[in-house]
Amino acid sequence: MSSPVAQRETVRDIEAICRLDLGSRELRRRIAERLTRLVPADSYCFGTIDPATLLITDDVSAGLTPAAAAAAAHNEYLVDDVLKFAALARSERPAGTLGAATGGDPESSHRYRAVLPMIDARHELRASFVVDRRCWGAIALFGGGGRPDFTPVDVDVLRRLSAPVAAALRRAVHRAPADAAPGPAEVPLATAQLV
Repeated sequence: MSSPVAQRETVRDIEAICRLDLGSRELRRRIAERLTRLVPADSYCFGTIDPATLLITDDVSAGLTPAAAAAAAHNEYLVDDVLKFAALARSERPAGTLGAATGGDPESSHRYRAVLPMIDARHELRASFVVDRRCWGAIALFGGGGRPDFTPVDVDVLRRLSAPVAAALRRAVHRAPADAAPGPAEVPLATAQLV
């Protein structure tokens, strides 16, 4: 279990990252790297979300296979399950664990049965990043069977980061991507989307 000092330092460090002039992908990579030093995870996905539709528009991840990413997207939009990003975005509590959301019975979750085994995960911690009642991003952290489940303290850290991370993601939408690698360029969100 992390100390209160480590928790405060992590929140402070991530708030400082949020104040940097970074493109969205680099911002998310740095936040995830710092966050996972406090909240150990074997893999993660950190997406931007269109605040009007609550659809994921881009994803930065580590430890996920393409097949797992496709299965996760299918679960997110087409399967009835708990702890969906859109539900977290509308909730007073924008973060939670799969274990708590299922009342300690994660087997009752389709995502637990169908997606988590694809990445050898047994635990999941999710959060939506919301400011001014608008969601700008979401993260899922995954832990393998060798790790204990995420704790209420881990959930609280993500809740405390919801607004500052959302505000930083909102600002990053309007920045040119300084961190774009060769290949398809990151495109800022426009006023409309074709789905």
